[in-house]
Amino acid sequence: MANCVPLCADLISRGVPVNQSSVSKSYGICLAAAAYAGSLETTRYLVKKAQAGGKLPIVRYLVEDAQADLNLLLGTGCGSVLANSVKAENMEVVRYLVEEGMADVNLQLPGKQYSSAFDMAFSKADQSIAQYLIGKGAVTYEVSNE
Repeated sequence: MANCVPLCADLISRGVPVNQSSVSKSYGICLAAAAYAGSLETTRYLVKKAQAGGKLPIVRYLVEDAQADLNLLLGTGCGSVLANSVKAENMEVVRYLVEEGMADVNLQLPGKQYSSAFDMAFSKADQSIAQYLIGKGAVTYEVSNE
């Protein structure tokens, strides 16, 4: 809430959980407070420090409260929120993004290693996410080398 990354770093180093759920009555978790305050630097820092177990609550906040557009192409990571979740093989978050967040399972990711989140899922040894995305209408696109 203070928009101070060094303060956040100090608190985290002392054991304060990043996804603490009682930061305030208004915000719930630290990340929500930083995002609501418009502190991009603090929000980025807290996202990097967030533990795996806290990802779904963060995604829920971004979808339900912040009403984030999940189909924006990202300049970093795998190219989209859905593709990043597929890479992490986080079925719980993938399912939430598709079913609740209305993430486009066929969103094309220009300039990325995989052309879509589905193509990334299809490359994994565990095919459960790929099968789930097929059930939600995902299709693969052949890339021409001409």
